[in-house]
Amino acid sequence: MTTTRRAATWTTLATLISVSLAATNAVAGGSPLAAPDDAELFAAYRSDGSNQKAQTWDDYRSWVHTFYKGNFMSAGWSRFGEATLSPVKAPEARQAVAGELTELGRIIGLEWAKDASVRKIDTTDLRRWNDQIAAARKIDDGSGKATLEALRAVRKLAESRR
Repeated sequence: MTTTRRAATWTTLATLISVSLAATNAVAGGSPLAAPDDAELFAAYRSDGSNQKAQTWDDYRSWVHTFYKGNFMSAGWSRFGEATLSPVKAPEARQAVAGELTELGRIIGLEWAKDASVRKIDTTDLRRWNDQIAAARKIDDGSGKATLEALRAVRKLAESRR
């Protein structure tokens, strides 16, 4: 099978999986803090030729899901996001915080999941940024202001690494 046909097959497969997962999430009430669907993941994977040489698609996808779901060392982005969102009481602020968490999760997770020889965001960054956001969450008065400021500051740092 030629490389072009293989890529087309993978793209078609990723799209079909994405549609299937989107339908499942719609029925199950999927969280905006959940991992991106496979179509988005595959597009991110294909956009970095250096990482493709160092890491398989399956490994990349697995690491993105580990970022969101966690492991024995970390609760994962989805739980962290829920904990960060829960103290915010004002509906508009909750929506803004959820949006920032969703975007920040994608920026960080899609980069962190790459092979260690290629990625520009590492676990040390995750820990430092986690602490920064958690500290803001503790002092937030329920308005979401401190949390949003921290999320936006971390996002700026994360974007500068890509």
